[in-house]
Amino acid sequence: MPPIDPPILWLVVAVLLGIVEAASPMLVCIWFCLGAACAFVASLFVDSLLVQAIVFVVASLAMLLALRPFFRRRSTLREPAATDVDAIVGRQVTVTQAIPEGGQGRALLGDTTWNARATQGAAVASGTRCVVAEVSGTCLVVRPERADAA
Repeated sequence: MPPIDPPILWLVVAVLLGIVEAASPMLVCIWFCLGAACAFVASLFVDSLLVQAIVFVVASLAMLLALRPFFRRRSTLREPAATDVDAIVGRQVTVTQAIPEGGQGRALLGDTTWNARATQGAAVASGTRCVVAEVSGTCLVVRPERADAA
C-alpha cells in the first residue's frame, strides 16, 4: 500500500476536525482544524513530516491562545434566548373565560387557549388583556395590564 501524500493527509485531518467541530455545540477543536489547514499549506512547500507536525502544533496553539479569548468574550455578550416556558413569561394574553376570585379560567396566548388563574387570587373579567407573570404546570398565572382592569 503506497503511503498517503502529506498534503492529502493534512487536508483529510482538517476536514474531519471541521466535521467534528460542526457537530459539537461548543468550540471544541476549531483550533486544531485551523492548525491542520496551516500544516496542509506547509506541506505544499516542505517535504519534512516533522516540520509539518511542528507547524500543526504551533499553529493550533497560536489559534487557541489568540482566538479563544475573542470567542469567549463574544459568547458572554449575548443573553441566552428564552425558550419553552421562559419564552411565555411576559407575553400578552386575553382572558377568554372569566377568572373568578381564587379560581381558574381560560386565556388565549397566540392561537392556544390555556388554563389561567390570576395573581393574588383576584377576579379577572373575560376580554381583559393580561400579562403572563409565571407558568405553573399547564396553567398561566396572569396579571391584568392595568391595575383597574381587575
